[in-house]
Amino acid sequence: MTNKFDNSEFEKKILMTHKNFLVFVRADWCSNCKAMESYIQLAAIELGEESIFEINADENHAFLKRYKVFGVPTTLLFNHGKLIERKTGILNNRQLISLFKTSENYNADDAAKNELKGFFRWPL
Repeated sequence: MTNKFDNSEFEKKILMTHKNFLVFVRADWCSNCKAMESYIQLAAIELGEESIFEINADENHAFLKRYKVFGVPTTLLFNHGKLIERKTGILNNRQLISLFKTSENYNADDAAKNELKGFFRWPL
């Protein structure tokens, strides 16, 4: 089971209190999101439930706008409060774990250097 939250809880309860974590952006009507749920659960077993959070896209438009989420499913990687990576589409549990581990040893300076400020990391 992953941790569900809404936009109002994100900054206080999650962003400022967790060093490295994934956010799974989903919608109830999305068949790809449903297909990805089992992979999310498997990744949560290995990484720990406190490492993966889930947000409903239909109920949290401000969150989608802030983090430039235009499709579901989307997986966001945060480290030290910074958005490090954004992946849209189905990821399996191995891909989720690999994504998480790319920044688990970052310090705050590394996270700031690697923060996604737009849609892509430049230069391409």
